[in-house]
Amino acid sequence: MNHIKTITSLLVATAVTTGDTFADLSDPHALKTHAPIVVKGDVDLQKFTVDPKSGVHGGPGTTEKDAYVIENHHIKLDKGMALDVREVKSHIIIRNVWVQGMPEGALPDMDVRVMLYKCDNLRVENCRFTRLDTVEINALKGGLVADSDFIGNNRGFEVWRCDGITFRGNKANDNELGVMVWGSTRLKFINNVANHNLREGISFNSSEQDKQDDIHIQGGEFSSNIWAGISIEGAGSNFTVERNRCIGNLNVGIVHQLPKDGKSRIVDNVFESSSKYGILVQDTRGAVIRGNTVKQSYEGGITIMNSSDCYVASNAVFGAKGCIQLVSQSHNVVVENNKISTGLLGIEASSTTNSVFRGNTIERVRGGIYVLDSKDSRIESNSMVWNQKGMTVTGERNVVTNNTVKQSGAGLSLSGSNHIVEGNTFERYSYGGMVVGSPGTNNVVRNNRFQHSISSGVLVLRSATNVLITGNVLQDNYCPPNIASGLGGIIIRDNATNIVIRQNKLIANDNGIAVHAGQVVVQDNEFRRNQEAIRVFGAAKQTATIADDNRFEENGKKIVEVE
Repeated sequence: MNHIKTITSLLVATAVTTGDTFADLSDPHALKTHAPIVVKGDVDLQKFTVDPKSGVHGGPGTTEKDAYVIENHHIKLDKGMALDVREVKSHIIIRNVWVQGMPEGALPDMDVRVMLYKCDNLRVENCRFTRLDTVEINALKGGLVADSDFIGNNRGFEVWRCDGITFRGNKANDNELGVMVWGSTRLKFINNVANHNLREGISFNSSEQDKQDDIHIQGGEFSSNIWAGISIEGAGSNFTVERNRCIGNLNVGIVHQLPKDGKSRIVDNVFESSSKYGILVQDTRGAVIRGNTVKQSYEGGITIMNSSDCYVASNAVFGAKGCIQLVSQSHNVVVENNKISTGLLGIEASSTTNSVFRGNTIERVRGGIYVLDSKDSRIESNSMVWNQKGMTVTGERNVVTNNTVKQSGAGLSLSGSNHIVEGNTFERYSYGGMVVGSPGTNNVVRNNRFQHSISSGVLVLRSATNVLITGNVLQDNYCPPNIASGLGGIIIRDNATNIVIRQNKLIANDNGIAVHAGQVVVQDNEFRRNQEAIRVFGAAKQTATIADDNRFEENGKKIVEVE
């Protein structure tokens, strides 16, 4: 019986520490202490396999099945290159190796490094690299780095000018910087973790001479890092960041800054509890930001800065100063079908051109959609409920169409020129369905519904000029007598000029139309069941034109003139 136990124990020990099985690196008996290993070329590998003290066995390395193997070593070093493998074209595997610099509690040793350079068929599996300056992976083509720990280093590991490498299931925690990648192509980062680093979890940097291209980051966790979870900066294209978690990074969940980039995708990730931005896209073209959940990012949930041709869709954004922001000359951006709530501003765009804000649902924010100093943009088919204000639009030639604004403090504030407001529904607001402000000229308000609300349906303020209000339905708008009088359907304030009110239906309002002053034409409208169909104040009696083709039915009073 004792002989059987002894044989079984030997078999288990062999299975744990040799062959293709990973060792338990937390078990000091799983590894043997070894001196630094330096391999310079295939000739060294062939020579080392005949030396039992070299730390290398296997070969001849023509395929992965007969690879050279460096395994089951604990290399502890105070200074110098602990593991140095260079210019190897043969298949080589580094497995079950623990490289240790300074002991736990001490600062990482800037003089202890690992170098993996110009190897075409390298696999690194189940290794641990701790208390080092860095692990440098340089100029590799093909290969795998998997299930390894890079803990407590100056830089967990660095990737320089590599091509076609897969990084899978690694941990880069508690480093100065988790992972740094420079000038590399066709990399895959799958299910990696980079947490609690003093700078970025993972950082991509490149130049025009060393562009990054075709980078895939999937299923990872990049959390509780001081600067950013994921940082992409420099020159390059075709980044895909999907199904990752970035939680509690002090500044930014992900920052994406790639000039002339046209193919990057940030999709189906979770970004939570960043003190500044959840997603920051800067100096970028054509980025797709879709299906992400962004929570409690103080400054901005999703921020597009100085970028163009981006697509922001089907994200859920909660609790930000600006839940979705377009700032610093961002143009041709589509923001659609996002769910936004509990922030300061739902969607905020300034100085944008040719952007589209469509199909978004925005609830319980201070301002739903603010498109400021912008041109030729469309705000369409959005739903805004329980916000302090629905929309604010300024600039030129913007179109506001088919939106629904309910139970808000105010529906729409409009100023600027040549806007079209058409086909919207404003319902149950407490301070004005729509305010046409000044400076403003050549604006059209047509075929909208303003109903069931306190204050006015449409309020045209002083100095607005050339406003056409036509084809609208204004119903059940009123103001309590102890608050104000002369309010209801359409209100024209002092000095508004060239205001045409034509072919509207004004039903059951306090006042159908109230004209305080200015040059106003009231023509071909239908008034039914208003307390007063038309009220004209003071000097407006000389400047307002009430045409004979208006129709009146069951109103309390038809036309009332007030001094």
